[in-house]
Parts: sequence; structure tokens; C-alpha cells
Amino acid sequence: MNAADPRSSGSFESGTQFGRTVGIVRVHLMETAVRKRPAHSPPPAPIAEDESPPREVGAEPSQRVNVRTGTCVHRKPHVRSIRRVTRPDCPRRVTLCYQALSRRSQGPRPPEAAMSRQGRELDPDSLAGFFGAELRARREGAGLSMAQLAKNLGYTPQWIGAVELSDEAPSEDFARDVDTYFQTGLFHRLWRANKRAIRNLVLPLGFPRYLALEAKATLIRSFETQVLPGLLQIEPYARAVLRAGRPRSSEEEIDELLAARLERQALLTSASPPNCLFVVDEAAIRRPYGETAVLQAQLDHLHKVTALPNVQFQVLPFSAGPHAALDGAFQILSFEDAPDAVYVDGPSNGWFIEKPDMVNSSVWSYDLMRTKAASPEESLLIVASAWGEK
Repeated sequence: MNAADPRSSGSFESGTQFGRTVGIVRVHLMETAVRKRPAHSPPPAPIAEDESPPREVGAEPSQRVNVRTGTCVHRKPHVRSIRRVTRPDCPRRVTLCYQALSRRSQGPRPPEAAMSRQGRELDPDSLAGFFGAELRARREGAGLSMAQLAKNLGYTPQWIGAVELSDEAPSEDFARDVDTYFQTGLFHRLWRANKRAIRNLVLPLGFPRYLALEAKATLIRSFETQVLPGLLQIEPYARAVLRAGRPRSSEEEIDELLAARLERQALLTSASPPNCLFVVDEAAIRRPYGETAVLQAQLDHLHKVTALPNVQFQVLPFSAGPHAALDGAFQILSFEDAPDAVYVDGPSNGWFIEKPDMVNSSVWSYDLMRTKAASPEESLLIVASAWGEK
């Protein structure tokens, strides 16, 4: 082998060693640039733009680090300019800056386009979507823009656009205002139907039917083992019960359930109220829901409600021993022109018992249990004693 051949042992080894040395120096310089900023140094200085005019960036995003200066250069496909940051740890900050700059460079969106987003289709298959579609049809039929209708009604154009696209649920006041403006009762009826649909989504399975039948009942017989009957609960007590029984539910769901429970109580004082017999196991009384002030307010409410001629409240005391309703809570609904129905409530759903023989058995068990319950006067004293009233 020729001595001048680079593959000769001395020349080849020295060339290899030189290449390794250059690689080590490059790695060292890169590590020095990356470690230049201390771990606990203050935040980077604000991003400065180049003086050069913006120019197009290629479709592929890329990033380059200048080892000598530590300058980080970013290129993004959706941004039309290059920005530099004189720090090596800048990717996140530059990305955020690019987003802001790219939005700012587009200029403000036309108000009508921002509000209506005409490219999106309405959704008339949902109640909220049908409300929005009817609102748009009435508005356009009257030759009004969103801004004009908003000014006439006292709302913002953005709100009108959001309701039309069902991005926002219309409020009851808004529905009434639209009805007044267009001289129709349609929008409030749609609002009520949408409200019922939303409520039915959070109510336990089977309970919407119970609410419909309860409103038609002439006699309601109720037995509860863990809480006071819903028709007798005040708002703080009911909220405590719902929150304890639904630890994973959102506040919006709890509010919806609470509203449904409180609205039911109008039955007791309606023009033709049903007769109501409530029997509560003493265990429900001994388990407090809420602070002392809540329990005192609940007791005061019981005194007022049980004074109604169509309401009777009794406590089944522990001293009564075993009774005929040990299987748990249930409700019996009686009607003027329909057979009785029994409703049993479970942890996540309820169901009706409508077979005549099973209904008759439940009625018999309820009557037997009532014979062991305390009188209405004694029952209020039991509640007052359990809740600490002297």
C-alpha cells in the first residue's frame, strides 16, 4: 500500500482522530449554547421582530439553532413571517407569538360574519335548533339584520347569532321578548318544550312519567325511608339531599333537579290539590341534611304544610318494630278515571308497578304500616326532638 494513500495506518488513524475531535467540539458548543440560561433565571425578554419585511415560509415547519449565537429560528407553515428569539429555549413562546401575530395580521372579522357564521347550517331537528331557525325566519321575513333586531330587543347581535345557531340556549325573558316583538306565542312554547327536554335528560329514568302522572293524581300515598318526601322539602334541605345522592353531578344538573322538585310542590296548594298521605321512617328524621338553621327552617315548613287540609304527615317510629313496608320506599298514585299505579324509586332509575294484584298488595302494605305510625301531632314532636328543638 502506498504511503500517501489515506488508507495507510498512520494517515487513516490521524484522519479518524481529527474527525472525532471536530465532532466533540461541535457537541460541546451545542451543549454550551443550550445550557447558557440558568435553571432559575427570570422569564425571557419580549420577542422582538426582525426589521426585514415578512416573507413566505415553506409548507414544512422547521427549526434551526445557531450554535455560535444561540439564536433559535422558527418557521411555521400557517404564518407569513419569520421571527427570532435570542434564547435557545424559545419554541413554546415563539409558537404562541406566531398564533397571535397571524390572527392580528388577518384584521378584524366583519361583524355580521362573526355573528351569524352563515356558512354553518341551522339544526332544526333539536328544539333549541328549531327555536333558532324560527327566529332567523322571522327576522329575515321582517327584513331585519341581526344588529337591527338586537337593537330593537335590547340584546347584542352576538347573542342573536348564538341563539339562531343554538350555540346558546334562549332564556325565558328572551323568548317572551321575541313573542312580544313578533306578536306570537310560539317562542315561549318552544322555550318551555326545550326546558322540559333538558330536564328530562338529568331526571332518573322513569321519573318524567311519574311527574306527569303525579300531576293528574287525586290521591298520593308516599312512604320514605331515608329522606323527607320531595313534596315537603325546602330548597336548602333538597339541595343537600341531591348533592349527597349525586356526588358526580355538576352544579347545573343539581340546579335542574332542584328546580323540578320545587316546582312539584305547587300541587299541594293548587286549585284542585290532591289528597296527600306522607309516612316517613324515623331513620329519615334521625339523619340530618344540612346545618341546624336548615333543619329548623325545614321543621317550620312542615308545620305550615301539614296544616293544609289535604296533607297528613306521620312518622313511623323505631318503637313500632317490624312493619309491612320493610322492602323500602314507594309511592301510590290514585286517579279519578284510571287504575292505581305504584312507583318504586331506585338508585339511578325508577319503575312502575301496574299489575292489579301487585298494586293491591302495595296498598294493603301501606295501610298496615300506617296503623303503626305515630299520629300527626306526635310525629311533629318526634321531628322537633330529633332536630334539637326544646
